[in-house]
Amino acid sequence: MNNVDSSHVQITVTCERCGHTWDVEDYDALSVQAAEQAAREAECQNCNATSRQVRFYNIKWDTTDDDHPDGQDVDLPDDVTLEVDGDVDLDTEGADVLSDKYGWCVFSFDYEETEP
Repeated sequence: MNNVDSSHVQITVTCERCGHTWDVEDYDALSVQAAEQAAREAECQNCNATSRQVRFYNIKWDTTDDDHPDGQDVDLPDDVTLEVDGDVDLDTEGADVLSDKYGWCVFSFDYEETEP
């Protein structure tokens, strides 16, 4: 709900990632439009939801296990774009991002950040 009176602008923001809500308020200078812009640019303090789009490609999956030492026939992408937390170091944690998403280990991959 957005409230406006002659000296107070309040915009309620909901984080798309975690659902946390908070208010962006100004008691002096902001117009409704400026407050709405500030709300669009606000980062969630609950989850610090700064994220980026990352294209993972040339993904080589490890689909082997004790029963399938030569690998299993699994439908896994070799190229995918995912939203990744801004604080993730892709050089050391990129394989974890893919593994967490698809449930399989990764031998290798390449990546590039893309525009959202």
